[in-house]
Amino acid sequence: MSERWTNTLIGVLVSLAALAGSALALRSEALGLVRPHQYVLTADFPSVGGLKVGAPVEIAGVAIGEVESISLRDYEAHVVLGIERSIAIPDTSVAAIKSHGLIGETFVAITPVRKGHPLPPGGRIRHVVAARDLGDLISSYIFGKV
Repeated sequence: MSERWTNTLIGVLVSLAALAGSALALRSEALGLVRPHQYVLTADFPSVGGLKVGAPVEIAGVAIGEVESISLRDYEAHVVLGIERSIAIPDTSVAAIKSHGLIGETFVAITPVRKGHPLPPGGRIRHVVAARDLGDLISSYIFGKV
């Protein structure tokens, strides 16, 4: 009976330790502790096309972060971007959803328009360009609306 009690106690302790470790991992990710070299900016787009979580965020073709989450807010796509801390994004910047080639990877391109004040962590990029649908582009070309 004593050995059975010891095995049960060890099983309970191992289960509690695994549960605590999982909770700590989830909590640290939610707090942004997993990526201490990044800060978060947001942007609201009328359409995100094929943009996915994990897609790159680029300036001048250089990856500076990634898309952390995409959700619907006030009938617009609310996109959370994780940006490297060493990169300051001016408040005058434009965020556009683009793709590499016709069927390439979709990403967020940030273009600083002119010098401005750096956006603080948690700040919002106000100037956005929505994703263009390939079907819309082809039909506008065919019907001469380019």
